Amino acid sequence: MLPLTRVRRVQIAATGALTVLALALVGWLLLRPPAPVAGAGSSPSATAAGLTTSLEQAAPGASATDASSSASSASSGAPASLAPAPTATAPLTATPPTSTTAGPDASVAGGAPVAFVGDGLDPAGTANDWSALAATALTRAGSPVARSVAAADGAGWAARAADGRTFADLADRVTSDQTRVVVLLGSRNDLTDPSAVGAGAQQVLRVVKAKAPQAQVVVVGPPALGDADSAALVATRRALNAATAEAGVIYLDPAATGSELSSGATTTADGSVRLTSTGQVELADQVLPVLQRLLVVPTGG
Repeated sequence: MLPLTRVRRVQIAATGALTVLALALVGWLLLRPPAPVAGAGSSPSATAAGLTTSLEQAAPGASATDASSSASSASSGAPASLAPAPTATAPLTATPPTSTTAGPDASVAGGAPVAFVGDGLDPAGTANDWSALAATALTRAGSPVARSVAAADGAGWAARAADGRTFADLADRVTSDQTRVVVLLGSRNDLTDPSAVGAGAQQVLRVVKAKAPQAQVVVVGPPALGDADSAALVATRRALNAATAEAGVIYLDPAATGSELSSGATTTADGSVRLTSTGQVELADQVLPVLQRLLVVPTGG
C-alpha cells in the first residue's frame, strides 16, 4: 500500500469530523423535547390576564368586570355572548301608603336627584303619592333618592294649567345639570287635542335636555280610566311614542307594558280625577323596574 500523502490524511480527518457532527445534529433533532404549544402550561389566571388586557385595549370603555367576564368565556372556548349574566337585583315593590304625608325615606339629602313632572294625578309631592312610594322603595334598596316634584292640575305636554304652565314650564323648574333621572307622567289633559301632543312633547324634551343634559328621561303614557280604546287616548299615546323614539328616551306605554290601572285605582268623588291609594301603588310599581335599572347597582350573587 502506498503511503498516504499529508493532503489525503487531512481530507480523511475532515470527512470524519463532518460525519460525527452530522450524526450529532441528527441525534439532537430526534431527541430534543417538543416545542411548547401556545397557551399550554399557562395558569388560568395568566391566560385570563392576557385576554383581559387584549379586551381592554380593544374596548377602552369596557369595565374591568366586563373584560374579566369576557376573558373567562373566551379562555373556556365559549362565545362571550353566552357568558353567565350577573345576578339581577330583586324587583322592587311599592309599599301601600300608611299616612297622608310623604314617608321619611321619600327624599334623602345627598341621594340621586330624580325629578318627577306630572298633572293632577300627582299631588305635587305633598302626599304619600306614587313618586314618594317609588323613591322610598329605591332608598330602602340602597339607592337613596333626592326627589323633586312639579305637578299642576290641567297641565300637559301642550295643555295648560290655570296659570298657563305646561310640562315644559314644570320641568324647567325642577331639573338641573345634577339631575340623574326625569320622570314625566301623562297627561290626560291633552286628550282634548291629541294633534298638539307631538310638538308639545318635543318641546318638553328639549327643555329637559338643555337643563339636565346627563339625565335619563322616562316618559309614562297617560293612564286609561276605563277608556283604553278611546281614539283620543290612543292618538296621544302614539304621538308620545313617536316623540320619545325621535328623542331617544324611555317610553312606558301602559297598553304595551300591560300595566293599565285597575278599576279601583282612581276616584272622581271630589269632582276631579284622582288616584286612590291603590292607584298610587300601581303607578309606582309601573315605573319602579325602570328606575331600579337606572339607579340601583346590582350586587353579584
